[in-house]
Amino acid sequence: MYQVRGEKVLDKKAYAVLEFIVNSSQDGDSIVLEKDEILSGVDNAVDEEELAYCIEDLSLNEMIAVKYSDENLYVVTPLPKGRVAAEKKVRISKLAEIERKSLQEELVIDYKKIAWVAGFFAFLGGMFAAAIAFIIARIS
Repeated sequence: MYQVRGEKVLDKKAYAVLEFIVNSSQDGDSIVLEKDEILSGVDNAVDEEELAYCIEDLSLNEMIAVKYSDENLYVVTPLPKGRVAAEKKVRISKLAEIERKSLQEELVIDYKKIAWVAGFFAFLGGMFAAAIAFIIARIS
């Protein structure tokens, strides 16, 4: 976590945990999650130590409320601020993906078209060279 203009900004790992919690909860209800479930849900992007730090960080930033926690279990509730942050992060990532796809579509090279154009102009060049050779042969 770092600060920008006095505002706390979460790192990617904390956002991954937040997204998992928000997506696991329905309508902002409290949910019971095991550590292993969270770790596998974020594709092992964090380890157990980092998970505890992320949960604490999210709680301190009022993104989630931790009702209960022990060595293997968390009972958490996503707060409105956390839901908005997770939705915003998802929206930004979807926009970036759409932009990336549109750039890839623009950069698609049609090799068949290039081959046809190159072949056509090679044929024209050969015809032009043959015509000049024919004319030179007639003149000499």
